[in-house]
Amino acid sequence: MKNYMFLFLWKFSHSIYITFVYSTLFLINMKAYLLNIVKRYKIQLGLLLFFLVWMLFFDEYNWLRIRNDSQKLENLKEERLYLKEKIEKDRQQLHTLQNDTEALERFAREEYMLKKEDEEVFIIIDDEDD
Repeated sequence: MKNYMFLFLWKFSHSIYITFVYSTLFLINMKAYLLNIVKRYKIQLGLLLFFLVWMLFFDEYNWLRIRNDSQKLENLKEERLYLKEKIEKDRQQLHTLQNDTEALERFAREEYMLKKEDEEVFIIIDDEDD
């Protein structure tokens, strides 16, 4: 039984070694192949690299500007939603103030510190140290 286990481990380790050797040879050949392509198409690759760098950083519509504009657009969309909600809330408050005199008086007292002629207003300021 031990001999079979040893034989199995030897074959397994041998197959790992063979795989490593072939993958190393493949990478060496791939490196040589890529270097050959670079030598052969040096001018075309240089122009392609120049074009990519120009489009990403120096063009009028470069990547940085597009990214900043996208962020600004997202911020403006969020602000638009907030303002729509605020407008709807203000419309409801305006409708309430136009139709309810008690609500109008309460609003005037709270927001503008107004009072009736026969009233006295006391403003209490809470001095809590948080």
